[in-house]
Amino acid sequence: MTNKYFQNQGRTRSKTRSFVLPPLPIIQSVLIALLAILGIAYLIELNLISQRGFEARRLEKRLGYLHETNTKLQLKLAELESINGIQERIAELGMVPVGPVEYVSAGATVVARR
Repeated sequence: MTNKYFQNQGRTRSKTRSFVLPPLPIIQSVLIALLAILGIAYLIELNLISQRGFEARRLEKRLGYLHETNTKLQLKLAELESINGIQERIAELGMVPVGPVEYVSAGATVVARR
């Protein structure tokens, strides 16, 4: 039984080293792991995009509802601010029209009399 050191003594190694690929099963394992990671990342990104789509659709529906409500409120405001609306509210509250007002001056103070 001879020692490996002594067996290789006669051979000389070249000074340049060439790149040696790792065995094929290691490359396959790395590629499979890389594909799995990329697949998971793709699924996560797809899920986030679909969630944003649902959120955008929900917000668009809410925006439509708010526009409709705003239009109704503007119509109600215009109706209440109109002369007819004001006269109806005056009648509901039991207010009476004001007649002519006479102002009496009593020296330095002013007093209104009806």
